[in-house]
Amino acid sequence: MLTVIQVPLLKFITTDSIRFIQEINDDIERINRIIDISNDTIANEISAVNTLLVVCTIVVTVFGLGIGYYITYLKNRVSEMNRNVEIKDRTIRELANKIEETDQKIQSDLSGLYKRLQQEETNALLKRLVDEPRDISNLSDLLMARSLNSKSFDYLKDAFLKHRGLKEEVREYMFEKEQNLYRLLLFQHFLFQSILDDELRDEIVQDFDYAARCAFKCDIIKSTKDICDALSIDSAPFNKVDILTAYLKAINQSKFNNLIDIKNTLQDNIKNDLLVEAIDRCTSDKCYLIMFEVYAPEEESNDNNEVE
Repeated sequence: MLTVIQVPLLKFITTDSIRFIQEINDDIERINRIIDISNDTIANEISAVNTLLVVCTIVVTVFGLGIGYYITYLKNRVSEMNRNVEIKDRTIRELANKIEETDQKIQSDLSGLYKRLQQEETNALLKRLVDEPRDISNLSDLLMARSLNSKSFDYLKDAFLKHRGLKEEVREYMFEKEQNLYRLLLFQHFLFQSILDDELRDEIVQDFDYAARCAFKCDIIKSTKDICDALSIDSAPFNKVDILTAYLKAINQSKFNNLIDIKNTLQDNIKNDLLVEAIDRCTSDKCYLIMFEVYAPEEESNDNNEVE
C-alpha cells in the first residue's frame, strides 16, 4: 500500500516523463522537418545538376556535331585539293609532253610546220577579203604564190560574190580589174570547183584567155588537170564541148600553145570523142590548134599573107 508521500512523487515522475517525452517528440519533429528540408534541398540540387548535365550534354553534342561537320568539311576540302593537285599535275605532265612533242616536230619537220603556219596565214588573208573584197589588189600577189586548200575555196568564192555586189559603187575600170584578179585566182587554184559551180562557171570561162596569158607553166598544167577532172564527171550540168572548146582556144592564144605536157594531159584524161569534137569546133571557128597539129588551109594562109 502506497503511503501519502509516495503519491506526489509518482505524480512528479509522471509529469516529468511526459514532458521529456514531449520534448523528444518535438525534437523528432524538428529533425524530421530538417530532414525534409534537406531532402528537398538535395532534390532541388540534384534536379539542378541533372538540368545542368542535360544542358551540358546538349552543348557538348552540338559542339561535337559542329566539330564533326567542320572536320568533315576540312577533309572534303583536303580531298578536293588533292584531286585538284592531281589534275593540275596531270595537266602539267600532258602539257610538258605536248611541248616536248612540239619541240620534236619543230626540230624534225620545220617545213611541215612552216606550211601549216602559212596555211593559217592564208586563211586569215582570205577572211580579210571576205570582210573587205576590194583588198584583192593588195593581196592577190601573195595568194597567187601560195597553195590553197579546199577550205580556202569557200572564202575566195564568198569574197568574189561579195565584190560583184559592189559594181555600182566602184569605177568600172577598177571593178573589172579587181574582178579579173579574183577570176585569175579561181582559175589558178580552183578551176575544178569553179567549173562545177553554177555561180562561177560562166565568169571563169569568159576569162580563160586572160587567165591563160597570165599563168606560169606549173599553173597552166594544174589548171588543165582540173578542167579534165571536171569534164570527166558524167553528170556535169553543163555543155562539156563548149567548155573544152573555150579552153583550147585560150591555150592556143597563149605561150603554151605547143606545150606537150598540156597535150598529154588532155589526151590521157579526156574522152577521145569529146576532145575530137572540141578540136573540130575550134577548126570551124578558124582557131587552128598548133598543139594538135591543126593548121590553117593554104588558101586562108595566102589570104592572110596578102592582107599583111
